[in-house]
Amino acid sequence: MIRWLIFIILLTFAPASADAMITQQDTNDMPPSVEMERDGDELTLSWGPHPNTGYQISILDSYEGEDGWNVVYSLSYPPEGNQEGILHTETHPQAKTTVPKEVQDIHLYEEKNGQTYEQLPTTTVHDRYTWTLDFDQDLSEDMVSNDLIYLTDKNNEKLENVILISSPSQIKILPPTEDYEPGEVYHLYIDPMLENTDGDSLEQGYKQTFYIDDDGYSNQDWQPPNPIENHTFTFDAEAEDEDERNSMDSERIYSIFPIENEDGNVYVIRHTDPENEEEVAIPPVTAPSSFFPLHPLLPYPHQYAINEMS
Repeated sequence: MIRWLIFIILLTFAPASADAMITQQDTNDMPPSVEMERDGDELTLSWGPHPNTGYQISILDSYEGEDGWNVVYSLSYPPEGNQEGILHTETHPQAKTTVPKEVQDIHLYEEKNGQTYEQLPTTTVHDRYTWTLDFDQDLSEDMVSNDLIYLTDKNNEKLENVILISSPSQIKILPPTEDYEPGEVYHLYIDPMLENTDGDSLEQGYKQTFYIDDDGYSNQDWQPPNPIENHTFTFDAEAEDEDERNSMDSERIYSIFPIENEDGNVYVIRHTDPENEEEVAIPPVTAPSSFFPLHPLLPYPHQYAINEMS
């Protein structure tokens, strides 16, 4: 009897290694989110645990960006219907890539439904938390919807929630009708197709992963600002201007006709300026008539190395 008692005490209070404690916490206490680990120049993305082999993570791209190193990944979920070929056992999906050791700043991006979302640091909130998002310009009210600003649970299921426009450049995302479930993980997505009143889209999309605290926070408890709420979302007007300039260049209509002078035949090229909607004459140039292409869109003469007359 004494031997069994000693055995039980040793089994219960034997110290565990740090790695074992972390694994125990991740497996039993924390629902899955995408986490990054580095070992020299090897970078590992982990997403687990999961109950079956239908959950997968893949690295789509890894490259040096303007502000550090960017790693783009995608997540796969098991189908809702036929799950033939899926093994129902605990899995810990991983994906690996190489990043130079000297690189300090690494940014994770999730590719989802053809869009890319920058992953912000994971945070924790209470079960009645309301998200407040600020933008540098007024939002187009027609674009504010659960299609472009939405919440998902750990199974990638969208949640039913209300979005309030508290000011022209600020929105509030209310919790689901039945509240968040304590101890679970959720994801807030801000789609890059969200537009301002001028029709400019966001510079990029964002993903905020967050856990729901299960220690009994009340709605009155103060919590520090979250990464996504410390960020002011900006719209990319330069991309729109570049598209407009390219469109204007492609709309130039050229006409070519010959005239005669002392040196023989020369040619005058005219084009319609889409900004001023008037015909502008380009100085006469000399070239054989067979040189000019028979097409209504002709590049500027200097692109063909045509010399102006002196």
